[in-house]
Amino acid sequence: TGTTSNDTLYPGFTGIGPHNIIYTLTLPPSCSGKDTLKINIYPNPAVPTAFTSDTPYCAFSNIDSVVANDAGGFITWYSNSALTDTLYYGNPVFDISAGTDSFDVWVTETSLLGCESNSTYLLTIPVIPNPEASFTANPIEGFAPLNVSFSNTSLPDTNSFTWDFAGVGTSSSNNPTFIFNQPGTYEIMLIAVDANGCADTTKATVIVNREDSLI
Repeated sequence: TGTTSNDTLYPGFTGIGPHNIIYTLTLPPSCSGKDTLKINIYPNPAVPTAFTSDTPYCAFSNIDSVVANDAGGFITWYSNSALTDTLYYGNPVFDISAGTDSFDVWVTETSLLGCESNSTYLLTIPVIPNPEASFTANPIEGFAPLNVSFSNTSLPDTNSFTWDFAGVGTSSSNNPTFIFNQPGTYEIMLIAVDANGCADTTKATVIVNREDSLI
């Protein structure tokens, strides 16, 4: 109940629920008319809560298990508090890169009637820095057959290693050796994994010459 002299009726003025709106128009000197309109003001949905069951994430990995508790409406995910950069519509997942630092997402819900939650839910997703894979090779060039020793210098706290010797051999040792029997240019790849399961990859080249290449 209540009255207003404004031309526009705002839902906040009337409150939630059904209402009979009587609009009266009065013109001088004493002419008037009125009309009645029945309206129903619906509440905005509650702010959804969001969570992820797979934290923390490694840097640059895909965040793909974030979900929001909703009240049956439509969920929208944003990457900024101004809600201008939309990441994804709906529930339960979206697929984005975690980057190198903690990742913030803002969540809103729109009801089936088009009412949007009055505020947003901020979810901060922790991100673990990846290890830094690195190694040296000695020698990096020579004649076939060339016996090369690899020294793993990866940091920090790496405990699992996968070596690929250009498709001609592999190793899971920390500091392997490998014999290259044929001349050629070999791209050596090392994947280093830390205790959190985060990984980094690095590559280096070993050149194997023929004995007659100096003639």
